[in-house]
Order: sequence, then C-alpha cells, then structure tokens
Amino acid sequence: SFAMQGSKRYSFTLAFGAQTQTDDREGEIIHESDVRPGRDAIMALLPHFTGRIDQRPPIFSAIKVDGARAYDLARRAIADGKPDLPALDPRPVTIERLELDAVTEGAADFTVTCGKGTYIRSLARDIALAAGTVGHVSRLRRLSVGPFDEKDAISLAFFERLEHSAAAFEHLKPVTSALDDIPAVPVAAEEAAKLRHGQTLPALGPSAQARFAAVATSEVGVALAGSVPVALVTVRSGQLQPLRVFNL
Repeated sequence: SFAMQGSKRYSFTLAFGAQTQTDDREGEIIHESDVRPGRDAIMALLPHFTGRIDQRPPIFSAIKVDGARAYDLARRAIADGKPDLPALDPRPVTIERLELDAVTEGAADFTVTCGKGTYIRSLARDIALAAGTVGHVSRLRRLSVGPFDEKDAISLAFFERLEHSAAAFEHLKPVTSALDDIPAVPVAAEEAAKLRHGQTLPALGPSAQARFAAVATSEVGVALAGSVPVALVTVRSGQLQPLRVFNL
C-alpha cells in the first residue's frame, strides 16, 4: 500500500468524438461530436491540466458515496431508467507532467505522470471537453508506480514457471525499493529488538525529537538497523510506535 502512494506514470489514448458512461470504451455512448482538435489546439491546453488541479472522478469508480460505491449508484440509476447519472464532487489531484506524444485522425496519445487519486479517464474526458469536443480513453497502460517500472516486470506465465525456483529471487526487488520515499530512522540493535516485539521508543527530549523529526513531519518512516528495515514507524503521544514490523 505504501508503494501505491508514489507517483504513477501512464500512457493513454484519447479517442475524440464520443463520450461514454464510463469514460472508456466499455461504456455506452452518451454524447457525440464531429469536432477533432489538432496538435496546436491540444498543446495549448496542456498547461491547464498540469500541476494541482480539481478533477471530478468518473461515476463508474470505487469511490464511496454515503457508504455505497459510486459504480453501484451508477448501475442503479441505469436500472431505474434515469436519464442522467449522478455526478461526484471534484477533488484536488496533482498532474506532475503531461506530454502529447502523437496526434492521429480522431485520437491523441499522451504520457502522464500523476499523484495518488488521479483518474486518467477523467483527465481524458476533461481534455476533450476543453478542446470543444467529447472523448474517452480507448487505451491505457500503466508504465510505473513509484520506483517500480514496467521494464522490470515479468508476465504471470513466467512467474508461474518460476514458482519454488531459486531463479525467482533474481527478479525480486528488496523491500527498501518500496520505501525509498519514506524518511529513514536509524536505530540501535537494542531499539530494533524492541520495535520487532511491538514495543515503543521514547520520542520526547531534544535528542529523540531531533532523531525522529522527519517521521513526525511525514507521519510515517522506516526504522533501519544498519541497512536492514526493521519496521514502519510513526510518532504518537511522545512515542515512536511500530506500525508494521518486517521479518527480515
């Protein structure tokens, strides 16, 4: 779950001319347009979709609304024959980088680097609307999550062949790969032993506060005994508390 907090990079194709219920090619078409924006028009829009922006998630999403999943509300509205689906409230997301890779007849290819909570379907929908037309995602590929890149990925079929094989370890990354963006807290051997047994460490006093300042600021850190991860930790009530202990 901590790895999923990192930046994500996607490649996607925005198909112009048809908006769907789901904002991808799986849903029924609800709006159509003959407008097909060119490269210059699309390029002019990119700065408006870069940085901190407000984005309305697609109604066909797992977001909870009054305890119910949004996609359940959407399906219920369709089953009841309602002409309009409910809309979710906009929420802030971060688009770190948005690049236009290619423009073909009726479509455009993009690469985007974004933060947690960003919906590429919403991004594509809103780019199309800003260009004076409608559109949906016709292709989507995740290229990386945090420190994990698709070039390091292996297929499920290959993974199954590696099961119970020593060769499998050649394709495993160390636990610290998922913790690169989390502040590190060096601990002594006796402190590591306490954390491994679920015990806390005092975080009050000038010395302790200086050691654990990064964790107090970021809320979560990783305790290291040398180069070995001991536990994910946080500071609460004047104590450094283990959240999740590693058995390494």
